Formats: sequence, C-alpha cells, structure tokens
Amino acid sequence: MENKTIVFVKHCYPVERDTRLIKLTGATRKGGYSVKLLLWDHCEELCGSKHPRSNWEEFVLRLEASYGVKSVPFWPIWWLFVLLKLVSMEWSIAYVIDFPSVVPVLVAGRLKSKPVIYESENTFIDQVIVPEPVRSVFLTIEKNLAKLSNATVLVDELQIQELNLTSSSKIVVIYDSTIDMFRKYNLQIPKNKIFTLFYAGMLYKGKNLNLDKLITAIRDTEDIRVVFAGYGDLTEQVEKWSKEMPNKVEFIGRVPYQEVLERSLKCDLLFVLRDPKLPVNRYICGSKLFQAMMCSKPLLVNKGTSTALKVIKDNCGMVVSAHNVEEIKKAIIKLKANHELRRKLGMNGRKAYEKRFSWEIMEQRLLSLYSEIINKG
Repeated sequence: MENKTIVFVKHCYPVERDTRLIKLTGATRKGGYSVKLLLWDHCEELCGSKHPRSNWEEFVLRLEASYGVKSVPFWPIWWLFVLLKLVSMEWSIAYVIDFPSVVPVLVAGRLKSKPVIYESENTFIDQVIVPEPVRSVFLTIEKNLAKLSNATVLVDELQIQELNLTSSSKIVVIYDSTIDMFRKYNLQIPKNKIFTLFYAGMLYKGKNLNLDKLITAIRDTEDIRVVFAGYGDLTEQVEKWSKEMPNKVEFIGRVPYQEVLERSLKCDLLFVLRDPKLPVNRYICGSKLFQAMMCSKPLLVNKGTSTALKVIKDNCGMVVSAHNVEEIKKAIIKLKANHELRRKLGMNGRKAYEKRFSWEIMEQRLLSLYSEIINKG
C-alpha cells in the first residue's frame, strides 16, 4: 500500500471534545501517516463550531440528533454519508470507533479490499440499563461485527470477556491513558491548606456518578472541599451545591484539557464513583484512573467497577461503596490525615503508569498494529 492514510470514523464533533480521538490521531501522525476524519455533528452544545484544521482533512455530516439510543433512527443517513465518502476517497486503513459507525465501514472495506480496525471505546448497549436478553442480543451483534474487522481495539481487557472474543481474533488493548505531563511540569506540589478533591469530565445523570453521595459525605467535614469541572445535565445541581456551600463546593465549568491536568497535579485527591449497575462501568475503567496515575495522585473509586479492580491490584487508591456515605467520609478523612499514605498510593500509581499504562506504550501498540496490518496487505 503506497498510500499511508488512516481515516477515522466516529459519530462525534468537534474533535476538541474527544481527548482520546485527539491522542489517536496525534500518535498516527507521529508514525508518519496522514489522517482523515469522518464525523457526525449532532448539533447539540457546539453546533456550528469551526476550528482551523492543519493536521488532517475533516468531513462532517451536520445532522441534528441526540446521542445514544435516540440517534438510532438517523443511523441510515450517517451510514450512507460514511459509505459514499469512504468509497470515493483513498485510504490505507479505516479506523472506525464504536458500534453506530461500523456497518458502512465494513462494507466500504469489502468494496475497496482495504483493512478495517474496529475500536469498541464504549460498548453501545452498556451505556443504558436494559433487560439482560436485550443486552445479550446487542453484545452478540457487536461481537460478530468486530470479528469481521481485521483487528479489534479495546480500551479495557475486561471487554474481551464481556464480548466473548476468542484468541483467534486480532485484539489489541489500548487504554485511554493520559499523555505524560508530570515530568514536563516537574512540580513540587504544594500542600493545600484545604484538602482538595477534583473531578473533571462529563456531568450527566445517566452516567450514575454518585456525586450526591460525595457531597453528603463532605458536608459536615472541616477543611475539605471539592472542585468540579465539566458539562452536562448535572451542572445545574453542581452549581446549586456551590451556592449552598461556597466553602465546600466550587464549580468552574468547562475548562481546557491542559487546565484539567494542571489542577489534577495540584489537588490532593481525585475520585470517580461511577455505579457498577451501569454495565459500561463494570467493564471499562476510563481515563480517570490513568489521569490519577500519571499525576501520582491517589484515586477514590466505587467497588464493583473495572477501575476498582485496577486500583486494588496496584494499590494506588481507596475503594469504597459509593452508596455508603459514612464509608466515603471515613476514606476521605483518612487520606486527609495521612500525607504519607497519599504519597505512597500516588507513587504506586505512577509506577504502574510508567511500566504498563503510559500513553507512550499505547502509541507503540497502535503503530505496531498499523504496521502489521499494512504488511499483511
């Protein structure tokens, strides 16, 4: 294959909202490949946003629709857009992310005799709570579609078990790790006068974040506060907390990713209390764990999640029952009172990051996958 172009297909827009896609495209360009993107602008919060593009070509379907299952009626329009674009352009590998986009990419791959990489970043049906028989049907469909691709990229090794993928499939786990900023800043992190927890990310009720439990846990404590950053349908509630308890809760809204990392480095404790009743939380750990590891910070997590399993294995945080407010409170107070414990847990996480989870390691896995697929062609 003389043409070294990777085309990424994902129903998201703009790219700035998707830190993983930014990392994937950055690693791809670093490997000497050109990048094209096929995206779906759902015309929600950032409809009409325009950003200068110098590192890739971008083709955008502008079609107003909600995300998730509510977007299903609009999939045929998205599929037709993707299929026509892929058939008309030149590319070496199509890298399709998530279930809603995979069908037209597989068809285009067959028509053009080109390889397809399928990434299951968020198992589609696991983002909502549905009866188990319905979930089982969707998982079977996704598994079979993944097997039709030349390789499957997962973001957590537990997905192999969930999708029941066999060793005969080409499977690569590329964690949603954080780019290493620790060495760049080389900070001597100051001791905060007030013990500070920090959370940045999407603030949606449907993600079952258990934020209310955390707020209840710290409400009557001394010298403990929590800072929230992000967007979503929970922001109104977070703003209400910040007005009711200005000394305990601060909401800073949407901030640049760079600031997220800087604040993570300067806080005392990071947390993610997502509920395992939502299947995606049981099988995918997400980026918060690696953010904490990179920053050498302990992480407070909810039991029963993939994140909790990794925290236990590497002894890099504390696991609690998010529905037990007293347990959350005791864990936070314990970490607040014991600087040496926080340092030890943070160092354990940093060591795990450097040995197994750094984005540099993930980049090499991605570029090795490209080389293997292209050489086979």
